[in-house]
Order: sequence, then structure tokens, then C-alpha cells
Amino acid sequence: MPLYTWVCKLTGLEVEVIRSFKEYDQPPTVEECPDDEGYTEHDWERLISAMLTVNKWPTSGGSGKGNWGSK
Repeated sequence: MPLYTWVCKLTGLEVEVIRSFKEYDQPPTVEECPDDEGYTEHDWERLISAMLTVNKWPTSGGSGKGNWGSK
């Protein structure tokens, strides 16, 4: 399951929650907010760029895709 980052526009509180792909648009619940005693009003916004990562393969493995070296 993916990890989504939500930030409150009113308080600046940032919360990361685990959701299924179907529930990606559901904001954090009271139980998911860390030490938030005054959970009365939040205006949640999901940070899309926070969950993007780029993974690159190391370049030392050969000169290209499918090049596994000579025998």
C-alpha cells in the first residue's frame, strides 16, 4: 500500500498515512494525527509531489539495456 502525505492548510500539520489505491483521497482520521489534541478543524491537502521518487539503475553494469558482457 502506498504512503500519502497530507498537510493542513490552517495549522501546517503534516501527516503521512497508508491508504489503498481506492482510498487515496480520504484525509487523515483523528487516530492518524500525531498528538493533535485540538482536532476540531482541519483543511487537508494531499501533497502529490511528496510521494514521487525516481530510481535509476547504476551505470557500471554495461553500456546498454540487454548488454550482459562477453563470455
